[in-house]
Amino acid sequence: MDIFNGNRRLQYHIMYAIEWALYSRHNSNKTLTPFLFEWEKENLSVKEINSSTDRESFAYNLIQKPHNKSDQFVFCYEGFLTDELGKTHDAIVAKGYDVTQEKGVFLAQAFEPIEKNGIFSVSDRLFYVNNPELPFKPKTNIKPNYSAAKLGGKSQINSNVDFEAIFSHDNPALISNGVKNYIESAVENDYSEIISGRIKISLVENFSDKNFFQFSVLRAIQEAKNSKAVRNWEKNNNKRLYVNCEYENDIWLKEFDESSKDIEKYNYVTNSFDQEVTTQNKKKYINKNLKGNKHNNKNIEKLIISLNKNWKTIYYTGFILIAISIILLFYNLIKILEIV
Repeated sequence: MDIFNGNRRLQYHIMYAIEWALYSRHNSNKTLTPFLFEWEKENLSVKEINSSTDRESFAYNLIQKPHNKSDQFVFCYEGFLTDELGKTHDAIVAKGYDVTQEKGVFLAQAFEPIEKNGIFSVSDRLFYVNNPELPFKPKTNIKPNYSAAKLGGKSQINSNVDFEAIFSHDNPALISNGVKNYIESAVENDYSEIISGRIKISLVENFSDKNFFQFSVLRAIQEAKNSKAVRNWEKNNNKRLYVNCEYENDIWLKEFDESSKDIEKYNYVTNSFDQEVTTQNKKKYINKNLKGNKHNNKNIEKLIISLNKNWKTIYYTGFILIAISIILLFYNLIKILEIV
């Protein structure tokens, strides 16, 4: 079942809104102010909803105004959800819609607010609630656009790093999700037993709010390192996974020395993402119109883990040498027997 009804663009926009909500909440002990993300083509605008009435209805009324040309929108607020075991969670609630489709998507991301235990944390569970009806009749004067630029980048190997990936997209949440999937896939491929556990992540997009982008990416890396896939790989191979991450010329995370083959953990994080989200910071981000993806060229559409062909060459060469050795051994034994 495709809960997004084939609308990849809406999927990416909902991910973006949830990530922004988590960033806005991560170092604040105040409930998230509901907000509305609107996209007109690929230009984003954000409105905080401070109405004293029904805020959700107020937000949807903004979309229905005659001059409004937005084709997709996401309404986000903070609430609670109850899982299948009856446990209640704090949650970021996101309801996303395309104005040309009859149904939207209702998701909830569970999290632990900082005021509970002094530590902000995000659950690895993203709950699908349902597909709510569009709160008004679908618009017929807007051309539907359900496709979205895919994640751009490349994967390569250098001598002291198992995997090195470069990511690029105009949606920071999509990059973060790609980083998480990339790391987890690295320890699940056919060669996972022979890798040392070093991964380098490079980011090349220039976002107006670097703090938001950094929060999103470092959160994704930590989530990947705490995943079942990575924990099992570390346990089964008696190794640790190390990640270096850099953005342009800034080091965001450094856990190993790339110039050495010796494992040396740094635990060195710069530009701490626990910076307070100030009003000025928000306005700078909100007033920035995000343009379409600039990387719609021949960048890789799917970042699939690709080990250095040298690994295969080493294996194949090794097998061939062993086979030749066995043949020579039997040949010499036969010669000895003939002599005897």
